[in-house]
This record gives sequence, structure tokens and C-alpha cells, in this order.
Amino acid sequence: MLKQWGQTADFACHLTVDRSDPSWKGHTGVVGALFKKPDVSMEIDNTIVFICGPPVMFRFVLKDLKDMGFEDRNMVSTLERYMKCGVGKCGHCCIGVAYVCSDGPVFTLEQIRRLGEDI
Repeated sequence: MLKQWGQTADFACHLTVDRSDPSWKGHTGVVGALFKKPDVSMEIDNTIVFICGPPVMFRFVLKDLKDMGFEDRNMVSTLERYMKCGVGKCGHCCIGVAYVCSDGPVFTLEQIRRLGEDI
């Protein structure tokens, strides 16, 4: 799917890994380093950013994106790390008034902040 996205007109898909092996031909390094590459340009007003990866990465990436001028409503992430049962019965994934497993797990940063999540 990522390969298809990369070949779609008016759509840019930038990938990175923090550690690569010899088969990886893409960018290696933290996500924030991608934003500083000369071949990566984004029209901030016309861009929605989807962030996935380990939770520790989110805080740094979101800060970098905010510093670039992105609005909370244009940054989308996942809160899957909170799910246990996956069907809204155990309550473990409840954040504010939302159940991550049934109301998400994908939320804009604007929604995440409204739920009171410190991301």
C-alpha cells in the first residue's frame, strides 16, 4: 500500500526507519530528520500528516510538526497502545469520554487533546 501511495499524484509518502539493514534503500534516521531533507517539501495549509510508530516518537514528531506550522486538526495519529479487549467491554482504553477501540483508534491531535490525553 505504501508503494501505491508513493506513486499517487498529489500525494507524498515519506518513510524512515531508525535502524536499517542492507536491504533498506530509504531514509534512515528519526522522523523529524525527514522534515529537514531538501527533497521533502510540504504545503502546510494543504497537508494532513498521518503518524504511526512507537508512542515515544509521537511527542517529538508532533512538536516538530507544530514548529513547522501544522494545526492540530491536520495531524492524525493512533492510540492503539491503549486497547486490550478491542470491543469496548473492559474499559481499559477509555480516555475521557471515548473508547479507543470503538471510537478510534485513529484520532486527530485536536481530538486527542480534547480527550485530555497528554501526547
